[in-house]
Amino acid sequence: MAELGESWTTQQLVEFLSLVSSFPDEQTAICGAVERAAEALEAEVGAVVSGGALVASTGFPADKVPTELLIAAAEGKTATIEVPGAGRCLVISVPLEEAVTGSLVLARGGEDAFSRLEANLLRGMGRVLTLALQSLRVLRDERALRKRSEEQARENATLLATLQERQRLLERLSKIQRSIVQRADLADVLDAVVAGTAECLGLDAVGLRLLDTEDEEWTMLVASRGLDSGRFPIGSRAHVRDGVSGLAVTEQRLIIARSDSCDTDLLAGLACRGLQSAMAAPILENGRVVGALTAGSRTANYHYSTAEETVLLAFAENASLALTDAKNYGTALHRGLHDMLTGLPNRVLFLDRLEHAANRALRNDPQPAVLFLDLDEFKRVNDTFGHGIGDELLIEVGQRLQGCIRPGDTVARFGGDEFAVLLENVSREEEPAIVARRIMSSLHEPFGVQGHDISVSVSIGIASQSELDDDLLRNADLAMYQAKARGKGQYELFEPAMHATLVERLNLERDLALAVERQEFELAYQPIIELATGAVVAVEALVRWRHPDRGLLAPGAFIHAAEETGLICLIGIQVLRQACAQTAAWQARYPSGTPLGVSVNLSVNQLHHSELISEVSRALDSFGLDRSSLILEITETMLMQDLERGVLTQLKALGAQIAVDDFGTGYSSLQYLQRFPIDILKIDRSFVAGLGEANEPILAQAIIDLGKSLNLRVIAEGLESEEQVTRLIDLGCQWGQGYHYSRPQSASELERLLARSGIKGWNPAPSDSLVS
Repeated sequence: MAELGESWTTQQLVEFLSLVSSFPDEQTAICGAVERAAEALEAEVGAVVSGGALVASTGFPADKVPTELLIAAAEGKTATIEVPGAGRCLVISVPLEEAVTGSLVLARGGEDAFSRLEANLLRGMGRVLTLALQSLRVLRDERALRKRSEEQARENATLLATLQERQRLLERLSKIQRSIVQRADLADVLDAVVAGTAECLGLDAVGLRLLDTEDEEWTMLVASRGLDSGRFPIGSRAHVRDGVSGLAVTEQRLIIARSDSCDTDLLAGLACRGLQSAMAAPILENGRVVGALTAGSRTANYHYSTAEETVLLAFAENASLALTDAKNYGTALHRGLHDMLTGLPNRVLFLDRLEHAANRALRNDPQPAVLFLDLDEFKRVNDTFGHGIGDELLIEVGQRLQGCIRPGDTVARFGGDEFAVLLENVSREEEPAIVARRIMSSLHEPFGVQGHDISVSVSIGIASQSELDDDLLRNADLAMYQAKARGKGQYELFEPAMHATLVERLNLERDLALAVERQEFELAYQPIIELATGAVVAVEALVRWRHPDRGLLAPGAFIHAAEETGLICLIGIQVLRQACAQTAAWQARYPSGTPLGVSVNLSVNQLHHSELISEVSRALDSFGLDRSSLILEITETMLMQDLERGVLTQLKALGAQIAVDDFGTGYSSLQYLQRFPIDILKIDRSFVAGLGEANEPILAQAIIDLGKSLNLRVIAEGLESEEQVTRLIDLGCQWGQGYHYSRPQSASELERLLARSGIKGWNPAPSDSLVS
């Protein structure tokens, strides 16, 4: 076989990883892996032996597999085997490592032995197959557990089916009610009533008829499921006294008709629709019968249960609600006083009700209270799952909030993720806090939205009329911000001192804007070290704010405010230009075979900024920085956003490298790592902390192996001891940073470390081999 190159080996491993990751079970993965390994190394035959038995083979006729010879080859007892049609072939065997016992065996004809590079490639394939089999076994165990759970669930099948039917009914009714509140088109609401009836009852045909507004001696079919659309199209008319639906209208009650018990006229009406039985419930508008909802079966003598009657009546009642609502309220008035998404009262209606409650309190009625609510980090939900799911979540939140209050109280949505609650007639001082705790408990349960389980927390501010300042809404808003400042997921009672907090927050935002204008931001640098030599390969740039009155401030004191005000993009540009200028100066002062790298963090807001690509390009060109030495760091959760994927691709095209910071703490996914142009993984410090102890974390090893398999660099963060460094070297990690080497320092302070430790620089691509 021709001499292989490193790039060929890497390509083979990447293709092998992609192949084995695609198989659904262990046996298929093993068979596919053997065939791919034999193909890659031009071997005539291949096999996997485990536990003294042949698991899979390729290259042999099905009835002529030399099982004993292959087992002997796996155990190292023979270096050649006889292959039909190929003669005596040289054998190579590598173990499947860690929790998977066995060997991967190949045999090839000819006199040339397997080269070292081929052996390394086969060992790498063995490691990849091992990881794939471990993952598949976890999936198999999960399936087995799921199967046991399903078997147990079948024991309660009757109860479960009942609960599921009830849940489906409630979901359908809730959706219809939301449509009514949101002023959906009436025809769509009535069609949803028919669809929900058909789904929940599972009968053969459902129809909804309404009186013809021009001639109430006739009814019109406005929605149906299961009827012959050719004979009974939407809009078709029938006499008001005809059929089961006509009887429900005229007698204003639930009607049930079966072929064995109804009169000749009803029987004829059923037969012409291909039905054997039917039941119909009247539909009302402002208390007056205006139509009927009918459901029928083609099964002879079908008997309707009480539960089925209840379902039909429930949907008929919702149709009645829809018609009544459409009749009584104009769309313009409703939209003027209610939030269009959730159907809750909006700010205008809330303030009107608050004013009335406050006026009643002046007449010595019980005092009102206001709760101002803000969902914590709701933007992350929109960024991660999209605005459609975010909107559905807001609707569900509104429904839960309504379940936490009394009928006379008000829940309103002010826009975005802000809600307000008006508690009228508060007779006890502790009552608002009780409601706040009830709300937090209600929202604690995860929301199921389009197959995603989403957890949210809420910060709540509380203000009551008993306070000297009667601006309840403003005071509740201030208390809510104080709750967020205390750590979110909490409630806070308003205190007059909170006005000072508001002033402080406004001052901070004003000072930040001035700081951007005056360029008051400085950089500290933390070196990234080659663990084996102690040489500096790159530095991470970390922003600090030289406040004119408060001195040097760490990011925690101002980054959140910068994100909220949008100033983070302007600050990010200043940080980038400072980092590029300083690193270019260091590259000129300390020349090395490869240039010193510099890592700069990017926020989500920066990735959304339209000028980011041009600003990065200008910074690189302005200071003459080697493009491959710029490393742009993002967090792991950013990988889930397709918008960022396009931006990262453009940044990569400029020559910069992309690093994923705190890897392992977010949505770890091989799919995202393969889709995005990633160069570097930074192991979160939480996975490094236990290294060197008796029960060290295994995730560090897994991330290192994953990085090597995907041809990515891996940097360990948070190194604090020599023991951690030694252990990381043993695990195959080449780079790290942390207090063990240096705290973040100013540029002048870092000069001494650069002069003492030396600079090895940062190659544009990893140089370490993927196989040992």
